[in-house]
Amino acid sequence: MKKIIIAILAAGAFVSGRAAESPFQIHSRGDFEENVIKQSKNQEIIYFPQIAGQQQKSDTIIAMRAYHHGKPHHLHPLKVVSPGAGGTGKAVGFEPINAYTLLLMINGPRLKAAPDLYAYCKVFVPEDFKGTLSLSLWNDTKNKSKKFYFQAKPGWNVLYTPLYGAGSLDAGDSFQGLNVNVVDNQMHKWIVDDIVIWQGQDTEKPATVTGISATSVDNGIKVTYQKSKDNLAVKCYRIYRGSVPGFKCDKSTLRGESDSLEFTDEPSMRDDYYYNVTAVDCAGLESVPGTAVQMK
Repeated sequence: MKKIIIAILAAGAFVSGRAAESPFQIHSRGDFEENVIKQSKNQEIIYFPQIAGQQQKSDTIIAMRAYHHGKPHHLHPLKVVSPGAGGTGKAVGFEPINAYTLLLMINGPRLKAAPDLYAYCKVFVPEDFKGTLSLSLWNDTKNKSKKFYFQAKPGWNVLYTPLYGAGSLDAGDSFQGLNVNVVDNQMHKWIVDDIVIWQGQDTEKPATVTGISATSVDNGIKVTYQKSKDNLAVKCYRIYRGSVPGFKCDKSTLRGESDSLEFTDEPSMRDDYYYNVTAVDCAGLESVPGTAVQMK
């Protein structure tokens, strides 16, 4: 059985004390939409600009590499792939080999734990994947790790964990990496996108979703829309259906969620439904609904 470990190392000057006593901060963010700064000769290391909120930090870069821990030890190539999370844009991918592999995001020294710290990323799981997926946090101070398991599903999977308390890190502890652990029985291509580490409570909702279209197709109603932007990262989209143009987007009208830019609703006997779509970010904030559109 093959074991692939993707380690994410992120840095920034973390503020000590409760989030309520300090402003909301994004300490590290990479969506890989910016152009590659450089790539090593053998494509084994790839460098991106780091983003804080919507602003690029020109003095900081993110370096990623995939490291083969089998025998012999060596690095193997990374590449920018498309589409990224949300069905569009860019992400980072590599083809694993039968070995223990690391994908590193490096942009600074070890970090000190503080309350209300969170880490988030997305990993694309292949259709026929039947292994396990987990996120582990390495505690440098106590020299041990904490593992969090996730139920893997085909498509983009959200990996999210607090970095303080609840079995993670205590005050004064430091860390240098997060590992995405994949136990795989077959050879698969793996893709990582939307890596974010932040502190405090986010109050900025994603941008209102635009470009919504609902069209009748053979197997139902196909709803498409444009990608929303957020200061952290968009986790998913919620699709709503109502019988009047100004219907309310709530649990009673929710048809489902999608991690891409399309959603197929079940067939209906009616042909006059209206659809609306909202975006939800990795902090759980939902965008303000836009203008509903009638199905065609």
